[in-house]
Amino acid sequence: MEIIAKEYYKLGENLLFVIRGFTNDVTLTIQTIKSGKYIFNNSSSWETSDTVASTTLLFSDSLDDNGTKYFIIEIPKESLLKNDIYKLFVDDSNTQAEKFVFVGDSFTSPPKINVYGNLYDALGRPVSFATLTFSVLNPVGYFDNSPITSMSASTTTDENGYFSILLNKNYNYVVVVPELNYRKVVKLSELPNNVTSVELVFGEVSNLC
Repeated sequence: MEIIAKEYYKLGENLLFVIRGFTNDVTLTIQTIKSGKYIFNNSSSWETSDTVASTTLLFSDSLDDNGTKYFIIEIPKESLLKNDIYKLFVDDSNTQAEKFVFVGDSFTSPPKINVYGNLYDALGRPVSFATLTFSVLNPVGYFDNSPITSMSASTTTDENGYFSILLNKNYNYVVVVPELNYRKVVKLSELPNNVTSVELVFGEVSNLC
């Protein structure tokens, strides 16, 4: 028995998945990991419970694909808890299967952009092993500990003064280099959508990379 589902469901999408390969009635348990709720079907409508609640899918109601039985389950977006991790668990008394899926914009990958460049001091010499810290200027939405979605991210120049870092293209950043007292605004959100890499150049007067 298996559960066929996407890994990510965006906000505004129904939770659509398939259960196949069972031999008896199926017990479907849907648990939201972050909020600790259960979603179950009650008289053809999907409801939420604070305690364990499951849905029984009758073998006699299943569909057939060349001898393989399957159910198509669709939970409307209005019944879903947003920005949560869903554990789908099925049991037909002979076999079990589970799958984790993610619902909400907080789990989708943001557009990435590679910001790179070379760091020099006032005399034009490469600055080795200096730290550049990028902090979000216009924080909206969800942030986690990934460099491309966090509130701030850092990188270090190599021995030749070169640096490179992946950032979230939806946001603007202020980058600081404490060792050189440098500060610069990097307006990634204003760049064209097809730009995936941009060079950051520090100058005396500039506010856009």
